[in-house]
Amino acid sequence: PAAPAAPAAPGFSKLGDGACRTESNGTGILALVAVANLRACQTLCATDGACLAIEFRLGVCELHTEEVYAIANRSSTICFHKDDKEDRERAELSSAEHYFPHMILLQMLLNLHVQ
Repeated sequence: PAAPAAPAAPGFSKLGDGACRTESNGTGILALVAVANLRACQTLCATDGACLAIEFRLGVCELHTEEVYAIANRSSTICFHKDDKEDRERAELSSAEHYFPHMILLQMLLNLHVQ
């Protein structure tokens, strides 16, 4: 069976279906945590400054504190790496919620200018 298809939470990018592997093709440094779902696993990593990646399989979350670069074939397992802070801030800046108040302000300024 294939890993459950799940969209990446904001701040995470899917590395692939399978187990996370470090540059030396090892498991690296990690903490095993029992979780209800992928979102809970991502939330744990998002709130842990040392966490760089997660590996999730049903009921189990691996919080990786070493950079992961590759995927090892493992069924029903999915690997995500946490985006770096700059990427997250860039994503937040480009979001519609950020621009919407500015668009309203711009519209008001343009309307004042036209009359």
